[in-house]
Amino acid sequence: MKIEFRILDKTTSSFKVVYFQKWDKRQPLFTSDSQSAKKYWHDRLAEEDINLLQKAKSETAITVSIKLVP
Repeated sequence: MKIEFRILDKTTSSFKVVYFQKWDKRQPLFTSDSQSAKKYWHDRLAEEDINLLQKAKSETAITVSIKLVP
């Protein structure tokens, strides 16, 4: 399972799908390639990252949804 974000990019006014890749110190890193996204073997393990990612703020994007995908 991977964490998928659907976001509205304010700079281009377009919707994008990105995946959580890893933490770089306290900043989350995202990728548009689902193959390089962080993989979770159980949804409980992903819940901790999802809770932290829900608190993240961005000046250039609005989060539309966060979900686990296979």
